[in-house]
Amino acid sequence: MPGRTPSRRIPLSLGAAAVIITCYTLAGAVAAIVPGLDGAGRTLAVGVLLGCLAGVAAWLATPRLVAAPPPRLPDPPITVTHPETQRLLHRLRFDRQLYRALDDAHDEHAVHDVTARALELLPPQAPGELLLVGGKGRLVQVSEAGPDGEGPGCPVADQGDCAAIRHGRTMRFGSRDDLDACRHLVDRDSRPCAAVCVPLRVAGQPAGVLHRVAADPDAPNELEVSYVETLAAAVEARLTVLRVAGGTDPATAAGGATSPGSARTAGPDGPQVLDHDALRRAMADLSRSLRSFALARCDIDHLTDYAERHGEPAAERARAVLAEAAGRCVRPDDLVGEGGGADLLLVFPDTDHDAAAGALERLREEIALACNDRELPPFTVSFGVVASSLGRQLDELLDQVDVATARAKHLGRNRVSIGEGDDDLLGS
Repeated sequence: MPGRTPSRRIPLSLGAAAVIITCYTLAGAVAAIVPGLDGAGRTLAVGVLLGCLAGVAAWLATPRLVAAPPPRLPDPPITVTHPETQRLLHRLRFDRQLYRALDDAHDEHAVHDVTARALELLPPQAPGELLLVGGKGRLVQVSEAGPDGEGPGCPVADQGDCAAIRHGRTMRFGSRDDLDACRHLVDRDSRPCAAVCVPLRVAGQPAGVLHRVAADPDAPNELEVSYVETLAAAVEARLTVLRVAGGTDPATAAGGATSPGSARTAGPDGPQVLDHDALRRAMADLSRSLRSFALARCDIDHLTDYAERHGEPAAERARAVLAEAAGRCVRPDDLVGEGGGADLLLVFPDTDHDAAAGALERLREEIALACNDRELPPFTVSFGVVASSLGRQLDELLDQVDVATARAKHLGRNRVSIGEGDDDLLGS
């Protein structure tokens, strides 16, 4: 046991009494030796008494005058977290936040948004994207992130062309110059880059791929790959839950690139009409795969006046007739989508604007026949069509098709206006 620290009260008290007694003793001795000084005994008695009183006073005052220093705790040991430990702690924190965010994602579009945000947080910062299998096995980009806000833009079009989906395992490519590098990585960029691709499966069926590239020519380390694999596993688990809850079979809907409700049908026998976002993703997929296409807008003329004259139910039937007629006139690979209002957008892959204009002329005739068969008040449609080469970006292409449609209306409506050239108009 540690010994007790001796009190400082005793020596201070004794010291105070000794000083006073010594002073009075010297005074009494001087009084006894020097002739003529009387009362030496009384002086000594008073000195002893004062010395005792001083000792008692010092005993009582010492705790207040000389306070013991407070106990001092030892300094905490200096701990240094190893960099690898810091990275693991960051990984655990990322996992917890990821699963909480996905639990709050109530539809597939929300899952896509969470995936994009997660890709931005993966260390080190690098372009990444999520590609999901859409209709006919096509891969569609649904999420992207990167230092410039864009993903890698992998040109792979079909799930069978993706090595990660084909082999069913994570694929790592240390450099685009390697002999066994993915051909889509070799053909995409001339700069040295590495890539990691993690396949997604829902109910045992291929659902997509999570793709990430880095400028570093070295392959991603194990911790970086584990981030991507964790994100892919969390996303495919959430997609399975949403599709089961939505009443769809995950085995048959494993690649749905659009969420439930992103597509509708125009009627009992009508075609599937993609929503505007799904159609934009499909056009972006065509652009990434370097496939040309023609884009057309179908806008019912004077729809507001038509609804006022014949009633809103007739206007709704006119919209349905337009969609059904479009479904009968387009090819199986063509796409029909919402244009943002009552109009429709048609996408004709591997088709120039002249061939698309011919299809739209047939669509005008089909609309007239459908109105006659259904005893629906006749209506007309103005069409604008442009080639994909007319715009570098999708927004620019959509602006061009709007201009072409406006030109058709300006020239008398009920006609097809080609967005390239001033006088390339068909119809009457």
